[in-house]
Amino acid sequence: MRMNSQTRIIVATAIVLAAVDIAVRLHTAPRAPVSSGVVTAREFRLTDDRGNVRATMTVDRSGEPGLRMYDRDGTLRLQLDTWQNTPSLILLDRNENRRVYYGMENADGSGLLQMLSPNGTPLAELNVTGDTPDLTLYKNGATTRMRWDGRQYSSQYSYESPAASYGYR
Repeated sequence: MRMNSQTRIIVATAIVLAAVDIAVRLHTAPRAPVSSGVVTAREFRLTDDRGNVRATMTVDRSGEPGLRMYDRDGTLRLQLDTWQNTPSLILLDRNENRRVYYGMENADGSGLLQMLSPNGTPLAELNVTGDTPDLTLYKNGATTRMRWDGRQYSSQYSYESPAASYGYR
């Protein structure tokens, strides 16, 4: 049986339509759920209804994990990460300047809480090494205004005023 050109076109069209139908069905078929319940990725992005990125969870080039959260304007406002195996929480202002840092000062577990001015200079610090706290308040981000040092055998407190400096034990 010999096919004429019209029959060949009809058969070829039917074969192409069948192949497209099979491809669409395979692509849109429901996938079997992951049985282990584990999702693996190098980056996760959380977006709002308009597609704006509101949070990311990534692993940086050094292999350190991090979570970043953005406000509705797309400005980075919170960062939770580890840097050189040292965990920290960083809060940023609307200009993405670090304003609050809470974390470990180093890998030995010394804790540090800093409140910073818009230009990044410290205004207040609470540093805990082992079981010993140290609280420092600064004026203009540089001059020590008040310090309570728990590292002495008895607590030491000092206050610096423009006229005089007072020390208490």
